[in-house]
Amino acid sequence: IVGATAIEDKLQNGVPDTIHRIEQAGIKLWVLTGDKMETAIEIGYSTRVLNSEMYLTSIPNESIEKVTTLMAMEFVYLLQSGRLPEYEDIAIDEEGTESGK
Repeated sequence: IVGATAIEDKLQNGVPDTIHRIEQAGIKLWVLTGDKMETAIEIGYSTRVLNSEMYLTSIPNESIEKVTTLMAMEFVYLLQSGRLPEYEDIAIDEEGTESGK
């Protein structure tokens, strides 16, 4: 016996447009999820919370000292590359994925 299954959670109609309007109104938006990193990123793009102009990086969920060091290194990289994000456009998910413009 061979079988396959798939589950797809679809967004309700109008979610991407609603999120876009919220951002256009100047309202800061945070999304918290317990999804896997890949799922969270996919949902981020489909809802327009993330876009192709954003810089994405992954910081492992480890000791606070290591995370602080890695975040500082990413900050220096962004500063030197001229891609320092606006602070209001930075997102960090539960697994440590950070994104920002």
